[in-house]
Parts: sequence; structure tokens; C-alpha cells
Amino acid sequence: MRVGGTRKLWGDFTHGEPDLLTAWTTARTTAGVSCRFHDLRHTVVTRLLESVQPFGVIPDIMGWSPGTTVRMIKRYGHIGSVARRTAMAALEAAG
Repeated sequence: MRVGGTRKLWGDFTHGEPDLLTAWTTARTTAGVSCRFHDLRHTVVTRLLESVQPFGVIPDIMGWSPGTTVRMIKRYGHIGSVARRTAMAALEAAG
């Protein structure tokens, strides 16, 4: 499943499909969280990076072109201090 791209996600009202905005609002309210749908892109990229997924896989999942991958990783990836410490510990253990 691609998270990005040009596929229309907001539903087809002519065929009675529920729209994504309604589904998102319902899920958010039920879960008791307060965030925007777009915030999920940041969460997905951060979790993929922190779980050490292959760098080439992330832009494919997110629907990014090769020319924008590095810029998008910097924009959407928010690596936490635990992941940084783990990376440095792995470097120290290898050396």
C-alpha cells in the first residue's frame, strides 16, 4: 500500500463510498487523539527510519521520486534520541 501518490483518497460520493475524512474523524475521536491526518506521514517515516528499514524502501512506500527522497526524508523523518544513542552504541560495538 502506498501512503503517497495521486490516488484520490477522499471517497466517491456518487457511489456511496465513505470518505476518508469521515473515517479519519471517527477513528481519531474514538481513539481520543488530537492530530492531523498529515501527521501520520511523519510518524510512518520516523518509524521506518528508526526500525532501520532499507533506505530505498521508504521512498517507494511514501511515493517519492528519486530526486526528492533525501529532502523528504529530512522533512518527514524525526529521529529520536533513543535511536541516535542506539546507533552510536552499535558503532562503538563494531569498532
